[in-house]
Formats: sequence, structure tokens, C-alpha cells
Amino acid sequence: MLKTVGKQTIAPVLILTIAYSAMSALADEAKPTAPSTEATASPSISISSSSGGKIENLIKERYLLYHQTLLRANSFDELMPFRSTKMQAEMEKKKSEALAKDGDAGKKMMAGLFSMVKAMEPRNVTVTAVAITGDSAELSVTASDAGEFPDAMNKGFSNMANSISAGLGAKPGATKPMRSTTTGKIKMVKEGGNWLVGEESWATKVTNLTPAQEAKKNAEDAQKKGLSSWCAPAASMAFPQKPAAGRIHGQPFVVENAELSNDILTLRQGRDFFADREFVIFVFGLDGKLEGQQVVVKDGAPVGKSSCHVHMKWLVQGKSLPETAMFMPTDGYGIRIAFGQRDPKTGLLPGYIVLRMPDKEQSFVQGYFYAKRK
Repeated sequence: MLKTVGKQTIAPVLILTIAYSAMSALADEAKPTAPSTEATASPSISISSSSGGKIENLIKERYLLYHQTLLRANSFDELMPFRSTKMQAEMEKKKSEALAKDGDAGKKMMAGLFSMVKAMEPRNVTVTAVAITGDSAELSVTASDAGEFPDAMNKGFSNMANSISAGLGAKPGATKPMRSTTTGKIKMVKEGGNWLVGEESWATKVTNLTPAQEAKKNAEDAQKKGLSSWCAPAASMAFPQKPAAGRIHGQPFVVENAELSNDILTLRQGRDFFADREFVIFVFGLDGKLEGQQVVVKDGAPVGKSSCHVHMKWLVQGKSLPETAMFMPTDGYGIRIAFGQRDPKTGLLPGYIVLRMPDKEQSFVQGYFYAKRK
């Protein structure tokens, strides 16, 4: 949403998400060469202070031992005692397929594959939660790094962002440093009395937002998600059988005048040049043929061939110009407009509307109107 009065345009920030499954590489051929796997520092391993019972701690310790073994191992064979039967079978199948092609080449292929898996594994991990269901468990894990290979990628993206900013004339040091947040989900199963590691997946989000900015963005995203439950129903609600009215920016709104000009529908309250409050709806896709047509937008996208943009305006006491907020479909508003047939005597075009806006005041208008050509 863009504010046109008293607001400053803010340049977009860069957010990148890198996700991978640690063992999904087993399903693809590995190249003979792989990134170096020598660690620059010993990995730190910690268990969340909110430790659960004995079983939870046992599962945590088993996973952390596996993780430490992986970072020190030289081949998949050293990991076999920690892996579930299913994962062992996948490893053996991949190994057999590689060796069947060519002995030496197959060995190099498996060595390269292991190096890649090892390079993708985060080094400094913390188990934050363990959820147990019968003989299965899922661990939630955070990491202070993304792994050797992803960290190199993150550094590359940061350098690229700095280069782009410099090319656009930004001052040295003006570009915010990149930060990454890595989280993982580890599935474990109990087999023969032992807890073994199954599927392992990690996701790394790279951003140049500060922690405070990211927290603000997350709060705004959560607010938008909550507003969806308010806006989305407008696209399928029954039309109220009453004159159009509602609320704009927390102020009561009654449609006193409806005008139509070049596929722009204006619903106004107030008789002065600047309306006290008004919705201005720009209709696209109908080429002036509004009679008998509908405009529907739900969950950020038009339903059907027509769409619209919505401008919302309101006067503030002490100011001569109205405040204006502009909304695109992607802002999440919900709208349904149905136009009837023009009255040949009066020239008025009847219509119904249900419109719900994604602003924090939950502005809206609903009911019927008669629009005159301007």
C-alpha cells in the first residue's frame, strides 16, 4: 500500500531464502569435484535450556552425536550406525548404482557427493524442541551458520549487492550487511530400541534487514495474514439490500453520490470539491461495457477477466487536502461489484458493492448505489 500524503517512499529490501534437504542430494548425480569441507573452526553444539524429559534429551544427544560425526567423517559408511533403515537403504542403492558404472569413477562420485552433503551441513547447531509421536520424533534446530557452501553463497550475494549499489552511485558502506538465519527439521525414528536419523532438511533466509526491521516486517506480514480473514469474504458475500454505506479510516461513511467516468467508479460523501470521504475504484478489463458485468478480487488476485485498483480518501481536520491511500489487488483487499442495466429514462447505472480494505481500521463499503455518467 502506498501513502500519497505525508509519507516517504521506501526502497525495497532484499530477502533471499535458500532451502535444501541434506539427503536429497542422494537422488541426484554428484559432480566429481565439490567444495572444500575443511572447517575453519570447531563446531559448537548446544542443547536448549528448556530441556524436556529423559527421552527428549536422549533423542537430542543422539542427533547431536550424529551431527558431530558427520562433520568429522570421511564417507557415508561412518554414518550408517546413526541412520534409519530407510536412509541406509537409499545410501546403499546410490552406492551400488555408482560403482556399477565404473569402479574408480563411482568411488570418486560417492566421495564428491559426500563432500557436498558435508559442505551443506550447518556446523554450529542448537536443538530447540523435540516433538515425539510414538516411535517417531521431529527435532526443531537452529544454526548460527548455514554450512560451508551456503555461507560462501551468502557472501557472494552480499558482494553482489554491494557492487550493484556502488554501480547505482551509493556511497561506500551505505549498503547494509547481509544476515542469515538458518533453521532445520530433523526426523528420527526408533528402531530396535535405538533412535536413528531419518530425513533432514534446512532452510536459510538471507536478508539485509536489521533484527528490528525484520521483526517489524514479520509483524506487518502477520497483520496482513490476519486481515485476509476480514477481506477475503467480500468476494462471495451476499449483497446487503440497503443503500451503500460503511467506514473509511475509522470514520462513518455514507454514499451520497455515485459517479462513473471512463470506467472509474467514485462513491462520495460530501458536497464540496474535495469529498469528506470517498472510494475511487478504477475498473480494468471491461472496456467501458459495465452493464451486466461483475468485478471480483479475492486474496490478492482478480477472479475473472476484470480487475480494479482502489483509492481511499478522507479529509483530516485542519488540513485542506485529503489523505489518500492507494491499493492494488496484491495488497489483499476483497471486492465484489455487480452492475445492472442502465435506466434509459434517468441514465443511471444501478449496482451493488461489497468492499473490504486491508487497512488497520478495516475500512469498507457495502450496499447498492445508482451511478450517473459524469
